[in-house]
Amino acid sequence: MAKHGLLVHTQGQGYSLGPLASRVGLLALDRAPLIGRADPVMQILSEQVHETSTLSVWSGSGPLVARVHDEQSRFIRISIAVGSTLPINTAQGQIFLAHLANERSVARATLGLSESERARLLDRCEDVRRTRIAFSDASADGLRCVAAPIYGPDGSLAATLALIGTLSRIPDHSGDVRVQALVKAARSLSTG
Repeated sequence: MAKHGLLVHTQGQGYSLGPLASRVGLLALDRAPLIGRADPVMQILSEQVHETSTLSVWSGSGPLVARVHDEQSRFIRISIAVGSTLPINTAQGQIFLAHLANERSVARATLGLSESERARLLDRCEDVRRTRIAFSDASADGLRCVAAPIYGPDGSLAATLALIGTLSRIPDHSGDVRVQALVKAARSLSTG
């Protein structure tokens, strides 16, 4: 199964879904009610704030990008491929990490991080749960992301909604109108 992309072996952690299984899962997600409800909300959000919006679901080891709405009015667009699994230190990853229920899931999600990076992310979890916002660290490529949780009918985390842009366009604080628009959009998609 690993040879065909259905599973990926992670040393010391066992197996998780591989790229082919993730793609099949995305096909099933196309039929999920959240995805259908998210499309128009993401389009309005992207048009309102002039940034790319993404919807991610948990893949077992990281956020899996399920939908993307590129901001269409800009000459240069920032995008991410649907089906990409994002690192745990992204804004989307931090939201999921803050909501993981057990130590085994946390260990799998943070595998490969240095002890200091793992500790830094785990230290942020309480703040992420309280504020319901996460910001990515400024990266060497000049991009930043901000994410908010989408909760399901039972109150558990169902997905994340995020904005991706340049360091100069995406703020690193909750008071910005783009962040407030993101939070409002994520709340509108939450059912719990």
